[in-house]
Amino acid sequence: NILLENYDGVFTDHKIDHSHNQQQDMERIYDFAIVAYLQTVFRMSNSAMQLSELQEKSNKIGRLFNYIMKIYEKDKLFTVNYHNFNHSLEATKLAIESAMASGMELTTNDILEIMVAGILHNISPGRLPNAAPSLSKFIDTITRSDDIARALGNIGVNPYHVKALVIKAVKGVMDAGTMANIEPAKRKKIVQLGKILADANILSTYIKPSIEQTELRVRGLAHEKDIPEEQVIFNTIRFLQTYCIPSFNRLPLASKDKYRQRFETALAYFSGLAETITNKASLTAEIEQSRRLEKNI
Repeated sequence: NILLENYDGVFTDHKIDHSHNQQQDMERIYDFAIVAYLQTVFRMSNSAMQLSELQEKSNKIGRLFNYIMKIYEKDKLFTVNYHNFNHSLEATKLAIESAMASGMELTTNDILEIMVAGILHNISPGRLPNAAPSLSKFIDTITRSDDIARALGNIGVNPYHVKALVIKAVKGVMDAGTMANIEPAKRKKIVQLGKILADANILSTYIKPSIEQTELRVRGLAHEKDIPEEQVIFNTIRFLQTYCIPSFNRLPLASKDKYRQRFETALAYFSGLAETITNKASLTAEIEQSRRLEKNI
């Protein structure tokens, strides 16, 4: 419970500084924290796994998380932009919490699959800092990467399930080809979990512990899309109203109660910023019009 409540400080504010003399110590701390968190999640899911199996699964997922983290670091996307490594962790955490509070009958493998799909959903090796993640690059990576295939095999998750969850989360729909690889008895649950991951993907930025962290993440979207920050900030309230409010309303009651204050703070904050930008633009227009009139006089 301590790990879950302090997740943001333990993970999402963590950054490995390669210029730091204690880099290896920091990496070991991160490894320990991520494995401990995973074990906590498994225990909360009432997993019947024995301690040795729990440790083994956690270690394997921890290695996958760190492998993905290194890709983000290599592409200089560890903390910059909107779709960074921290975003993947945050979306994963919210998806797991929501799935476990949903009332669905979940197996250990269900939890493993949504966990792996969450951490992989924005993977796009070679992505430039001013580019958004590519779903086609994700599909290519999960289909062709021997390292990913080996990691998923070691963890014991079905790659077709992981792929389907990500496609459902990112696109909102699954094509017939994707569904054809899912056994019929599993399809309904994959769709349900995909919806949960989609909502977590949309919401996770707007329920961060502080509004300053949220604004910093949103401004990163401007860098990613190569557009003015003010434009992104202005459009955020529309995104919140159109997509985030419906996603928040679909959360299980326990998740709503836990994050309601943070989400309502984000709504009010970005509404205020949009109003400030509108007033500023109106004032600028009035000043410009006044100058033109003065010239005519």
